[in-house]
Parts: sequence; C-alpha cells; structure tokens
Amino acid sequence: MNCPHCQAACEDGQAYCGRCGQALMTESDVSNARKPMGVVKPVFIHWLFLLRLVPKALQFSIIIGGITGFLSLGYMAFFTNHINLWPPFIYPFFMAFVAFLGIGWMIKLRNYQETKYLFFSDHLEYYDGFWNIERKDIRYRNITQIDLHRSVIQRIYGIGTLRMTVPGYANAVALADLKDPERVFHQLQQYVNQASSHLGR
Repeated sequence: MNCPHCQAACEDGQAYCGRCGQALMTESDVSNARKPMGVVKPVFIHWLFLLRLVPKALQFSIIIGGITGFLSLGYMAFFTNHINLWPPFIYPFFMAFVAFLGIGWMIKLRNYQETKYLFFSDHLEYYDGFWNIERKDIRYRNITQIDLHRSVIQRIYGIGTLRMTVPGYANAVALADLKDPERVFHQLQQYVNQASSHLGR
C-alpha cells in the first residue's frame, strides 16, 4: 500500500509511514492488527519425555555413583575396619537417577507451559524458554518451505510438528507437538501463500 500523505510505498499492516512519519492506520486498526488471528500451544507428553531422558539419566547416574562409591570405599578403607562394597555405589546411583529425571521433567514441563505460537496477519510470533522467555518473529513472506512431521506416537495423541525453512536460520524452525497439526499446517500455508502473492512471487 501507499502512504496517503506522501505516496511512499509501505508494507501491509505498517502503522506509520517510514518517510513522513504519518499514521497509516487509526488506533482501532493498530489495536486490531496486534490481535493474533490464532494462538496455539504445544502438548506435553510426560511419559514420552521421561523415556527419552532415561539414557542421559543413566549416564549421569553412573558417573555420580562411581565417583561417590570410590570416595566412600576410600573413606571406609582408611578410617574404618568395615568395607561394604555395593551400597556406596547403588544408593548414589538411584538418587542421582531419580533427581535427574525429576529436575529434567520439571524444566521441560515449565518450558512447554511458557511456549506459545501466535499467528498474526503478516507474521508468526512465538515465545519459549524456561528461565528467560525468548520471543521470535517470523514474517510469512520469509518462509520458503513448510513440512509436517508426525511420528507414530504423535499420531496416537493427535499432535504433530511443523518445520519451516526460513533464510537466516541455520536449522529449520520447528513448532513441536501441536494439537490438530493438519489444521495449523493448512492455515500457515494459507498465510504464506497470501504473503507471497502480495510480493508477486
């Protein structure tokens, strides 16, 4: 569109002219432009995450159990007359295993609770993180490819992951574990096609 004051070319949805600084939309238009057309949150499958975390938890527990076990055996050898071989290894192992799974689960759950994807008329805005919430904006016109991936477990739970190819990002941008992914996929494709048609590509 063009600025009604100076006729400079402006992007659709732009609030103010970049040349003259005059308002291109009314306050009501600006407010409506900031309202998302849709909001989607990921679905957290608790048992699947814990299952995927088990190998790392085992590695961590073996290291912790080995270190504390050998230290305990050394202490018993030098300062006591009794050496109990297995408990110094087994107890720390199980404690570390449970703690690793519990803390990992809590962090991931909190991350999923804070993650949300907001679909606006011209861009996608999403928030994720745990300690620090990170916001990212992706213009639909910059999305070159969209793929929908659904594993066997995701199909059972009715969820899926969208992967978008965006210039400037080293890896595909993933919107993971979305409910009703087919609907979200087609809606996002529609937004991208509309943005592409405005650019004439």
